[in-house]
Amino acid sequence: MPTSKNYLTDFRFFLDRTDEKVILEKAIIGQLPPDKFQSVIDIGAGEGSISIPLSKRFSRYLAIEQNNLHADILRKNNIEVLEKPFPCKISERFDAVISCHSISHKPEVYKPFINSAVEILRPGGSFLLVDFRGRNDSWSSLMQKIDKPSVAEDEFHVNQIYSILLSRGETQWSIVKSKLLTKDLEDMVKSLSFVYSGGDRKRREYFLSKREIVVNVLKKRHWCDYGYMFIFEHKIINLKLK
Repeated sequence: MPTSKNYLTDFRFFLDRTDEKVILEKAIIGQLPPDKFQSVIDIGAGEGSISIPLSKRFSRYLAIEQNNLHADILRKNNIEVLEKPFPCKISERFDAVISCHSISHKPEVYKPFINSAVEILRPGGSFLLVDFRGRNDSWSSLMQKIDKPSVAEDEFHVNQIYSILLSRGETQWSIVKSKLLTKDLEDMVKSLSFVYSGGDRKRREYFLSKREIVVNVLKKRHWCDYGYMFIFEHKIINLKLK
């Protein structure tokens, strides 16, 4: 992936305008209370906005993060990090595995990902997966305008992932919502271009090529007293091993 050299700056720009990390941290703790889950492994722990506060809640916390910039930030916050892609060899077993917006929607990736995540759980452990729902929120409505095939494809693969998890144990899911708020239109366009691209230059260029459509949608549907507001839905799936 041709990641922009300004990735962390752009990511921080987005984070400063959303309550996503606070909402997701609260949801994860609600699903994995620290008094019942002492050891946790976090796959794709990111740059620390969720993983740093989570690491302080559990007795044993191990992060897997292949991005060297993110891994360095985590280490500076006294978090043990395996700097490699997942799946990878892990001999230790954990009470819970977390994957928060880190699983690919490509079947050749998510099938071994899920199998390997389940293998490192202790009996009775939980695999907690956070992903976009891709149906009823502001984001999916916008994607219907500028990248409609991706909406159907993502929904198909999210359902496939859920089916695989159902086959491995007791599975429950819930939806939480986060808000992206900006005072002006340009900040919202910039934030949404990051969400779409994930730092990938070509995807950012494609998103900005649809700027006229994006701006029209924002002006018609997402203006508020503060400025502009965008709602994201996150699907939280909790697999409890049989």
